[in-house]
Amino acid sequence: MKKRKIISLLLIIVLSIGILSACGPKEPKEILKKATEESADMKTGTQSFEMGIKLDIPMENEDPFASMILNAINNGKISGTFASDTNEMKTFGDFTLDLDGISYKCELYFSPEKSAIKVPMVDKYILLDDEEMKNMSDEDQVKEMQKLSIDMVNSILDELEDDSLSKKEDVVLNTPEGDVKVTEITMDISDEKIKTIIKDIVPTLFENPAMREMMVPSIKQQLELEGKEATDEAVQAELDNSLKEFNEGFTEIEDILTFNEVKIVYGVDDDYNIRSSKIKLDYKMQDKETGEELGIVIDAEGKVWGINEPIEIEEPELTEENSIKMEELMNQFMMPMPEPELEQLPEEQ
Repeated sequence: MKKRKIISLLLIIVLSIGILSACGPKEPKEILKKATEESADMKTGTQSFEMGIKLDIPMENEDPFASMILNAINNGKISGTFASDTNEMKTFGDFTLDLDGISYKCELYFSPEKSAIKVPMVDKYILLDDEEMKNMSDEDQVKEMQKLSIDMVNSILDELEDDSLSKKEDVVLNTPEGDVKVTEITMDISDEKIKTIIKDIVPTLFENPAMREMMVPSIKQQLELEGKEATDEAVQAELDNSLKEFNEGFTEIEDILTFNEVKIVYGVDDDYNIRSSKIKLDYKMQDKETGEELGIVIDAEGKVWGINEPIEIEEPELTEENSIKMEELMNQFMMPMPEPELEQLPEEQ
């Protein structure tokens, strides 16, 4: 079951990369390919997003607490707004997690020097992993990731049949800077086709040097938490093993996984900037033994404005007094392990 949860998460990540990294001719495919290239060159901009998740989980016993959590997720959403400056490699914004009326507002700040998150439950800024953030902000890494995003989008588009794409012109998009006319490109992807795309894209991600380099800090941290030595050889072996586990896991669940609907809609303006994106992902997994089904529906949308206009990134003042490292915070929450009690052997007479 653990493998199935991991695979489900990977599916979400793959599809999220497809929709968000594009923030990445007159035929739909040509419009999207050109728009992806133009959006990769965007220097500044502000983006809003909103996402909701609906879970259909069979419960043997009506656990009141579990039902409460499930209702909170199904009636909740996550939304936020971020401003980015790719020249300075800086992003700042906030997002709100709304769980059926209970809201938690958080702040995020990323830069090559320092990156932090502020959450209501902690009275200090939480400093994120410096090595991982530096990898994400490295100029060469960013260029490689942009190239990878373009290649992935082009590969997906080449995989799709022409009749799975459609366009609608002169759609009015409301943004904070005013109304914008866009051409909406809609992709309806079948169950069979999305499975093929996933099987093609995930190995590409794991084999890409830039992506592997970006994953190194998190893999090192994982190995250290498991009490293993995080050598370069061990990290690369773990990356290779992750891909092997994905391939084996996906093969295992492919027959019990069904995509009821995969729809992605992009709004492209006259300058080939992607100004909006929407995604609906509806899939289910069926237990062969019991026949029970786990259903997940994800609805997400985003808008972009202020493209290549002057922007000021609000930098929080981070000090030793108002911030704490993520590792230190995690250590505070970890329960100390009790010392093992050794049975005292009776003295020899």
